[in-house]
Amino acid sequence: MTKEEKRLKANERRRQLYEMNKEKVNARKRELYKVNREKVLERTAIYKSNNKEKISKRMKVYYQDNKDGIRSKQKIYDSSHYDAHKLSGGVHIVYCLPNEDIPYCGMTSNPKYRMRKHRSIGRDTSDWFILQHCSSEKEAREIEANYHKQGYSGRQGKKMKKVA
Repeated sequence: MTKEEKRLKANERRRQLYEMNKEKVNARKRELYKVNREKVLERTAIYKSNNKEKISKRMKVYYQDNKDGIRSKQKIYDSSHYDAHKLSGGVHIVYCLPNEDIPYCGMTSNPKYRMRKHRSIGRDTSDWFILQHCSSEKEAREIEANYHKQGYSGRQGKKMKKVA
């Protein structure tokens, strides 16, 4: 028997043993993964806590070098997911974030997206609720303005202008 034949025979035997013990092998792999995962997470946490400044600098440099690409990817993601969660029929809602220092009032046609944006700037959206459903954006802006006159905080329906 040549070396090549012996190698092929050994590989075939390994495959047969694996098939016979597939469940045991996979269970052991899952067990080792869990044990090692905890160790890796622990080591990662220690490294991050010891190197906060170094990691922060690296992330800032990476962001500056890749700013355009990151922003374009985020715009593509936002635009594709924005329409998926938009309220149907041109419906807008006026909503309230009661857990702010001064309760916040706003309007949107996409509550899921809007709450995500609020959370990204540090607002508490845990107990938000709908004040009113509106059939048009104009109606929603008028109702929102009335709530702002009553003392709610918010953007007052003003659009932000980009400076070139």
